[in-house]
Amino acid sequence: MEDALAGDALSPRAQRVAVGATFLVCLAVRLATIGAPALDRTAWKEIDYIQISSNYWRHGYDFTCPEIAWPAEDPRCTAMELPLVPFIASFGYPVLGLTPLSVRWISLVSFVLLPLTLYGLVRRELGPLVACLAAFACAAMPLYHPFGRFQYSEPPMILCSALALHFFAKWLDSDSRVHWFGAMGAFSLAVALKLEPLYLLLPIGWLAFRRFRWNWRAYRGAGTLVAVSLLLPTIWYGWAFHLGRTSIDVFGVFGGHDKMQTLAMLTTLSWYRIMRWRVMSLILGGVAGTLLALAGLWAALLLRRASVFAAWLAAIAISFVIVAEGNIDAPYRQLPSVPPLAVFVAFGAIALGAAIRTATDLDRPRGAVRPRLTAVFAALVVATALPGARWKETWRTDPLQPWHPPQWDLAQAIRANSAPGDLLIALGEYTVHKGGNDLSPVLYHYSGLQGWTLQAGEWNEARVEQLRTRGATHLALSSMSHQPGAHEFVDTLRRHYPVLFEDSANGLVLLDLRTPADG
Repeated sequence: MEDALAGDALSPRAQRVAVGATFLVCLAVRLATIGAPALDRTAWKEIDYIQISSNYWRHGYDFTCPEIAWPAEDPRCTAMELPLVPFIASFGYPVLGLTPLSVRWISLVSFVLLPLTLYGLVRRELGPLVACLAAFACAAMPLYHPFGRFQYSEPPMILCSALALHFFAKWLDSDSRVHWFGAMGAFSLAVALKLEPLYLLLPIGWLAFRRFRWNWRAYRGAGTLVAVSLLLPTIWYGWAFHLGRTSIDVFGVFGGHDKMQTLAMLTTLSWYRIMRWRVMSLILGGVAGTLLALAGLWAALLLRRASVFAAWLAAIAISFVIVAEGNIDAPYRQLPSVPPLAVFVAFGAIALGAAIRTATDLDRPRGAVRPRLTAVFAALVVATALPGARWKETWRTDPLQPWHPPQWDLAQAIRANSAPGDLLIALGEYTVHKGGNDLSPVLYHYSGLQGWTLQAGEWNEARVEQLRTRGATHLALSSMSHQPGAHEFVDTLRRHYPVLFEDSANGLVLLDLRTPADG
């Protein structure tokens, strides 16, 4: 296998062709599928970002006030991670309108540039053949992931994470100020966009230790880089904390998931089963891709190669454990594992090719052909194994299929029984966590109304009557099977307000607050 890892395993021209083809195919597939799902029926994660970016456009570009649209009354500025993605996207709306391309182009660019960035880092560590294959695997993995197209912070965060390691490694080689500032800026943005990339301290620390060993004075530049990188996140999260205290926090940045909740989840077998399925199916495409990644990890350990990517993957695994509940709640939280896993998939494919070549005595013919045979075989293996049965889902996604069918059905009933300017009281439009909850915009976005979300402490008729006097016209119940008390509350309200729509199988109820049944 060592010959496949050699620096001359692929010619510069072959590398350019391979990486260029990966870039073009990835770009073409993403452009062809960017419209699914349609913006008016997309997932909860993207809806918040669409509303915030739309409000930047419509209400002035006040970066410090990321504003959601669904509350009927102020305050609407919400605490969140650095809102760079919705802010930048909003500048395209006056020119292109609110279209899938104008909304999702940042994610598209992030996932197209990610393989190129990974290629540069892997080429430095493992040679051109692994780099080309890793870039291809990294481009393919998110294509069929259900959150692979949406506007949200994870795609640029993952790109910035890869850029931070890439520039940091180059700075260690060259001591260049350009690379130092590149690593600092990329790491700073990654942590500001999402707190989780603090796990990069592990691979960054390993890169530095491998370079400087026990010469502690040599760490001054790396330590300064990390300290300066954390200035922007500290400033922004301080401001976000202020917004959470004085306005609202629908993202649960400070009151959502219990970030240190580990014992309850990690002592439950279902947590491991769900995480295994998410990584194996949504990231690696199935059993074949998983076996390649495991084989690559084993081969890398035997050869004592790819230690940086092992540290990167281990750091992400640790973050999965620390944010155990959040990783169960959201499949997109596993996407940061794509770059390091892509490296081990590539390593595994090359190891398999080398093993087959050795077993069939293909080492004997012309030596110059061997790396090419390995490259072609490994590329075919990766192309076949990664997508698996899920590859066709990239093309079969129906843009008109709503992401949340029950809420879509309820929203259609609301639309049919309401007029512009009506206001909605919603029960069930939030997800309960140990540390708090996340408020959902789905029903409001699908129905086109604004309103109020009532939580358990507000389930009383006096609160409903108070909101009626402030303009509430409808009350909707959805997704409350985990809190049966909500159904009892709605059953009480049935005696006073007509039922406009009901779907008992999905726990959906719509009441008309405009015409009380008792006068």
